[in-house]
Parts: sequence; C-alpha cells; structure tokens
Amino acid sequence: MLLHAEAFEADEPEGSAARGSQYMSRKDLQRIGIALVVFTVIAFPVYQHFKRQGEKAICSNNMRTMAQALLTYGVDNDGGLPLAYYSDNAGNPQLHQGLPITWATFAQSGMNKRASFKCPSARGDEAASVTPYSGRQAITLTYGMFAGAAGRAERQFDRPSETVLLAETSNGGANETFNPLPLGKNDGFLIGLDVSNAQGGELKTALDEIKLDRQRNEGDPLKQGLREPEFVTRLAFPGTRGHKFSGAGASRHDTGINVIYVDGSLGLLRPPSAAIGDRYRWAVP
Repeated sequence: MLLHAEAFEADEPEGSAARGSQYMSRKDLQRIGIALVVFTVIAFPVYQHFKRQGEKAICSNNMRTMAQALLTYGVDNDGGLPLAYYSDNAGNPQLHQGLPITWATFAQSGMNKRASFKCPSARGDEAASVTPYSGRQAITLTYGMFAGAAGRAERQFDRPSETVLLAETSNGGANETFNPLPLGKNDGFLIGLDVSNAQGGELKTALDEIKLDRQRNEGDPLKQGLREPEFVTRLAFPGTRGHKFSGAGASRHDTGINVIYVDGSLGLLRPPSAAIGDRYRWAVP
C-alpha cells in the first residue's frame, strides 16, 4: 500500500507550507558549545597519553640506534667501547671549540639519520651540547653513558644483560635532578656516582678504596672515611636533587626512563633503581 503524498504544485508560492526555522537558535548554539567543551575535556588526556607513548617509542628507537652505533665502534676497536669522555691533564673533560669530546662524538658516525641524540620528552635545559664527529653543528644530547662501562668490552662483564650502558639523563641538575658533582655546564653525557665521576678502571679503584675505608672504620662511630656511594647521578628523574629516589617518584616517561644494557638490550628503570645497592645494574665487573 502506497503512502499518500502531496502532489507537487509548480505554481504554489515558495514558503507557503509550514516548516521550521532554517536558522539555529541561541540554545542550539549553547548545546553545541557545551558538547565541544565536554569532548575536548575527554579527548585531551587521551591525546596527551598517545603523545607521550609516541615520544617514548621515538626515545626507545634513539637508544637502540645509539647502542648499535657503539657496538659497531667496538667491532672496529677490539670490542672496546669509547670512553664516556676524554679528559685533559687535570681530569676535566677535554674541550674542542668549547665543547666536551664524549662517547656520543664517536657514536655519531654510526647513527641512523632518522634517529636523534635528543629525547622528544626532554626539556630544553636538560640537554648537553657536545662535540660532533664531523661538521660544526653541536650534538644536542639527553642520554649519558655509565662511567663504569666506559672503555670496556662486553666480554669483560659478568652480567652484560644487567649492567646499564646508556640511560636518559638531565644536564647540569636541570629539572631538579640529582647531580652532586657537576662537571661544568655540560655533564649530561656522563652517568657517575655521587662520590666519584671516575670511569672504567679508575671507578673500580675508587669503589675498592671505599670498601677498604668502610672496613677500616667498621668500629668507628664517627665514620671518618669516605661515604659509601648511594645513588647514581644525572638520571632523568625529576625531583631527585635531595636523594628522593622513591617508588612514586617522577620519570621522564610515565613508566620510567629508557636504558640500554651492555649487551645492547633495551630496558626501563624507575627511580629506586638509581640505588647503588642494585649491584648488577650499576656494578663494575
């Protein structure tokens, strides 16, 4: 059965049939505005979440690329990693045109062009500026090498899959990060200890001296010797300037900071992992 429909009358004046207004009322506009505000409030946290996840993925890719570049460097240098930095006669970072020569200087030659030495989640003041391998453009760096792994070969580590090689860092104590022994204005390239910035064999010697000192003063209530190291320096954990490495502490990424172990594998660390007591992650072989 066909529904009845009014016949079209060509001569009927336009607008003669009753119809609603062709324009939105003020109430309609208010409803649309409220809907847009609600949508924005709901969508913005979701956008921020996916933005942070994307930045974390980019950071992970940066670190994998740096690890591959360092491993390639090792192949050409009897398996040995570069030093964390090259020092002058006084033990300070050696400068070239005002910038320190670091592990990143030598890793740059093996870096993929799509990767970067800067994490997209890092603040501008957290980046160190170091000497490039070639050209005049300084390397902007938000990653550091652990001093204890510098200059060594993977075969020299008992637990290469558990000893940190690279991690996300914050330069010069920026963003309230822990940095008790700064190495000038550009020190974000180095992950050291709170009692020593020594690297390689020098770091092992420093730790041995601390151990002997602790034994020597075992019965001394004043503990006159060197303080035993407790925390790792310059990691990208905001708010840790006063030794506040709590489980609820902030990290550059929601889930922690990215690290690369000596064997080239990728991992994540939370603030409590900055403790020297985690013997495998920070131990010197």
